[in-house]
Amino acid sequence: MYYGGKKPFTESEQKLLKRNPYTYQVTEQEIRFTAEFKQAFWDLYRSGTSPVLVMRQLGYDTDSLGKDIRTAV
Repeated sequence: MYYGGKKPFTESEQKLLKRNPYTYQVTEQEIRFTAEFKQAFWDLYRSGTSPVLVMRQLGYDTDSLGKDIRTAV
């Protein structure tokens, strides 16, 4: 699973994203998530948690990922 937003990730954002154990890979243009992320995301989503709250619960700053993250994952 990956997300490629319109705004490039800065070096500082990339470093922060790489610290999250659910981040498989991050570049200036996209972030790729681990299989564990995918499972955790869908488990939480199916239990009724909104995508934005799921991302936050899994340790991601949804503000830095942008508005499109709501429909990308």
